[in-house]
Parts: sequence; structure tokens; C-alpha cells
Amino acid sequence: MRVLGLNINHFYLFFFIVLKMASKATYVVPYRRKRQKKTDYHKRLDLLKSRGGRVVIRPSNKHICVQVIRYNADGDRVIASAHSSELKDFGWKFNTGNTPAAYLTGLLCGKRTLKEGVKEGVLDLGLYGPIKGSRIYGAFKGLIDSGLDVPHDDTIFPDESRVKGEHIENFIKVKITKNFDDARGGIIKGDVKVKKKAAKPEEKPKKEVKAGAEKEVKVKAKAKPRTKKEVKPEAAPKTKAKPRTKKEVKPEAAPKTKAKPRTKKSK
Repeated sequence: MRVLGLNINHFYLFFFIVLKMASKATYVVPYRRKRQKKTDYHKRLDLLKSRGGRVVIRPSNKHICVQVIRYNADGDRVIASAHSSELKDFGWKFNTGNTPAAYLTGLLCGKRTLKEGVKEGVLDLGLYGPIKGSRIYGAFKGLIDSGLDVPHDDTIFPDESRVKGEHIENFIKVKITKNFDDARGGIIKGDVKVKKKAAKPEEKPKKEVKAGAEKEVKVKAKAKPRTKKEVKPEAAPKTKAKPRTKKEVKPEAAPKTKAKPRTKKSK
């Protein structure tokens, strides 16, 4: 059977090719923070459903940072935060990246969070694995001891001896437990200040100007009078040189022919 001069098998072949063509993308590019392995969006969605603040604990080699963050449509807002480098203000004299420092940092962040009126939250480990007795759970224990209500299991926390730093004291023979108790007491009893947010450039208070105050006007030093440059007399215009005329070349004289020797006439 032919339609418009074409075989019906040609139409079947055309529709078969169209049906086999890709109608959807074979690969979807994930979000940037997922590509960078910074955010687990499935876990983040579950945390946001809790309607509470996220307790974010992030350790590094030398420090540990604890923050309580709440979701906002314009972007996440940090309610309270604490960094282990601040422990020096409370008398801590040792390393700021170990388990005792992590506990004190969590305790400090918990006190600041309660001052902001937030009393509950949920732990957000990000992409870190839940390792029992790690520094992360040492900081988490400090948050719980501050009075913050966060769902947890006591079996994940490090031992009390590790929290106080007895394992470090036995190794380097220093009195770290006494310093820990002093710093802990300073955080609990002391006046924990809440970090103030930096004011926007538009909201900076302007300095008051007193009435009748005259502005000092800086008088510029008088410029030295310019001395007139001596005008040199104009040189007389140069006369144009006469064009050189080619010398007339005299025609060369014809070479003289040698005179024939005179022969004596015969008588």
C-alpha cells in the first residue's frame, strides 16, 4: 500500500523512531551544596518539620562551633552561637579542640540560647557520622546540661571522666580538671553576654552635631606666583638653500691618431 507515493512501512518506521527518542533528561544536576557534600536535603526537610531550632555542631582540628539556627523564608537565622576560642574569657587555658573544650562550648551556647527565649531544638549533625563518645556529643552534653530540651539518649555521651579531661591529665601530667571546673563555674554563674548582630550600614547611629558649632574650614596655603618664562628672541628665518645644479659634463675628446712617419721623397 502506498500513500503519497511512499510505502506504508516508511510511516511505521518513522513513528517507531519518534517513540524511541528521549523525551526526558537522563541526568538531573543536583543542588550545589549537595554536590559539595555540605547538605543532606532529605534530612534537612525532616529537621524543618520539627518547627524548632536546629542545634548545629561543627568541629575542626583546633576549634569547635555550636549554633542554634531557626528557619526563615529569607534565609536561616542564627539565634545563638558559641566558639571554643571564646573560652579564654572564662579562664580556659588549654587546647580549644578537645572534648572538655567542646563541652564548655556547648554549655556556653545553651546559656545564650535560653537567654533568647528558645528552650527546645533538634540536633543537626549534617554529614558527620554519629560516633558514640565523640567531641560532637561532648558539646551536645553541654547543651543538655545548660537546660535546653533536645531529644537524645544518654548512652551516646562520653564518660564524665573524659568530659572533665582526666585522660588528658594522666597523659601530660597537668591539672586540667581543676581548670575545667573553674571555667564551667564561670560560665554557669557568670553573666553570659549574647553576641550583638552587626548593624546594617543604613542603621548606624549618626553622630549628634551641637547647635551653633562652627565647622573648621581648612585654608589652603597660597600658591606661589608663577614666574613668567623668559621669551627668547625669535631666530631669523633660514633662507632656503639653492638647489644644486648638475655640473655639465664635457664630451670626451676623440683619441688622437698617431701621425704617420714621414717618408723621404725619392728623387
